[in-house]
Amino acid sequence: MTKRVVVFGGTGFIGKHIVRRLALAGYLIRIFTRSREKAACLKLCGNLGQISILKVDFFDERSILESMAGCDVVINLVGILYETKKHDFYTVHVGIAERIARAAKMKSIPTMIHFSAMGVENSKLSKYAKSKLEGEKAVTSAFPGAIIIRPSLVFGKEDNFFNKFARLATILPFLPLIGSGTTKFQPICVTDLAEVVYRIISLNKQDKKIYNIGGPKVYSFRSLLRFILNVTNRKCLLVNVSFPMAKLIAFFLESRVVSMLLKPITCSTSPILTRDQVRVMMSSSIEKSTDLETIKIRPLSIENIVPGYLKVYKKY
Repeated sequence: MTKRVVVFGGTGFIGKHIVRRLALAGYLIRIFTRSREKAACLKLCGNLGQISILKVDFFDERSILESMAGCDVVINLVGILYETKKHDFYTVHVGIAERIARAAKMKSIPTMIHFSAMGVENSKLSKYAKSKLEGEKAVTSAFPGAIIIRPSLVFGKEDNFFNKFARLATILPFLPLIGSGTTKFQPICVTDLAEVVYRIISLNKQDKKIYNIGGPKVYSFRSLLRFILNVTNRKCLLVNVSFPMAKLIAFFLESRVVSMLLKPITCSTSPILTRDQVRVMMSSSIEKSTDLETIKIRPLSIENIVPGYLKVYKKY
């Protein structure tokens, strides 16, 4: 029987790749989003009628309940990287997540997958991390059998890390080494992460409830910036910036006015850096052993993939 999957937050970077992988497997997919126009292109990932795009109010439990009718799997990818006047971390990562999980339980959905982040239990000063951890607890309380996926830094063609710093390196004479660049990451390719989701869904039985998903290598923030500069053939100074100083700089960068002024450089009105992101970087996003071996995936490294999409920033 063809599985029916509901994806909340399917228009984001990770969500798009998960939709493509599940569509390739022949699943029927419903993508619920606040913007149908933004998700329209995802219909091309599947055959005619395989993928449907519907607008949902994430704050309306009845709307969420109706969206799950007849489905086998619910995936929650709804999340934000910084707070706005309309949406704070707690509202999105806890409130919406709990609402979706509660609805999935009421509808007796067999499988619920919730996305969190690696290392959130260690970032005690970050509102983002604390809300992610609270979101996990809220989801598992509402849906005791829920599966939590905690990825480290996710990379791929449209990522917000390698592209951001490569773009900044084309304009700025230096890049900041926040906290002296000692924070460690375990980058995972977005296609591998999508494969993880597919294999979890395709298993007849899920023994694990929390999956820590990291790539094959651990890198410091400093080594990642050096990698970007090497790949793009750019010469930038790497300047040590203490965490207190980084918070002060982030305070100004959070301003809406500053974000608008920097739009020609960043190609976005999102803040380059926030104080809470600095707090997140005070803890590393790594695990001694990740769960890719459990589901028999050989992950790609940044050396395999990143040079291919950073060539647009390369200086010849």
